[in-house]
Amino acid sequence: MALFFLFSYIQCPHSIGGAGSIDIRLAFLPPLFLLIACGAGLWPYKWRWVFMILSLGITFSFQFIRFPYVLKANQIGQEMMQAKNYLKPYSVVLNIHMDDWQKLDDQDSLFHRDGSFIHFSDFLGCEPNLPLILIMNYEAEINYFPVNWQHGKNPRESIASLMPGTYPPCGDPMPYEQQCEQKIDYVLIQNPRNYFSCDSILQGQLSRQFKPVYKNKYVELHQRLE
Repeated sequence: MALFFLFSYIQCPHSIGGAGSIDIRLAFLPPLFLLIACGAGLWPYKWRWVFMILSLGITFSFQFIRFPYVLKANQIGQEMMQAKNYLKPYSVVLNIHMDDWQKLDDQDSLFHRDGSFIHFSDFLGCEPNLPLILIMNYEAEINYFPVNWQHGKNPRESIASLMPGTYPPCGDPMPYEQQCEQKIDYVLIQNPRNYFSCDSILQGQLSRQFKPVYKNKYVELHQRLE
C-alpha cells in the first residue's frame, strides 16, 4: 500500500479542488502505512527503542522545519482578523479570496506549508459578541457533503468566475444577494492582488455600492454605502 500510494502521489495531477488538495493528502499516506507496518512488527526490545527514537527524531525535525511557516500563518491570521474591529453585529459578509496560494515575498506558497490560512477569514464568524452571516462558496455542492445547496443557490454554478482557484477572479459579486436573499453589508477581500486584470474591474463594481473602511496587506474590507 505504501508503494501504491507513493506511485499515486508521483503520478497524480496537482489539484486544489474536489476533495481538497489530493496530491498533498496522498503524500501523507506512504509514511503512514510504513509506520503502521513497522509499529506492528515483533521487534526485539532494543530495536523498539531504536525505532521510537528515530520516529521522534524525524517528527521533531519536520516540526522544526515547518514551525516558521506556522508562525507566518499565525501572523497573517492575526492581520486578517483585524477586520473584526470594523464589522457590525448581525451583518452579512461576503468573502472573496483572491489568492488561495498565499504567495510569500520569496515566491514560495504558504498553502504548501500551512493550508489553514485559507479559512482564516471564516473565523470572523466565531468571534464572541459578533454574530455574522458569512457567505462562502465552499464544498456544499459535493453530493456526499452533509449539507447541499438548494436549486439555484449554488455560487459555483452561477458565479463560476469567482471560484477560489480560478484566476483572474472576474465577475460581479452582487448576484450573491439574489442567492442568499439578503443585502450584503460588507465585502471582505482576502489576499488582494493588483496584478490580476480583473482586480480593477472588481474594485469598480464595488465602488458603486460600497466604500473601503479598512485595509492591510492581507485583507480589504468594503462597507455598503448608506
